[in-house]
Amino acid sequence: MNKTLIALCLALTTTSISAMAADAGSGKITFKGTINSGACTIAPTDVNKEVQLGNIAAVNLDAAGKKGPLNSFELK
Repeated sequence: MNKTLIALCLALTTTSISAMAADAGSGKITFKGTINSGACTIAPTDVNKEVQLGNIAAVNLDAAGKKGPLNSFELK
């Protein structure tokens, strides 16, 4: 019975996650990190830089290894 209960919980969790993902038409990705003082020097104007990725169709990211268009940026 314990194995059946665990399997049922996993199945319900997977189903609810899939349902939430199917409903999402758009989203936001935020890249976060820290700048270490020992690694390099970054100009004060580039410390809080925002990189615009534009709109990317979901079909471009629906499988591992897929990617959107390249968008170059520069840190000073």
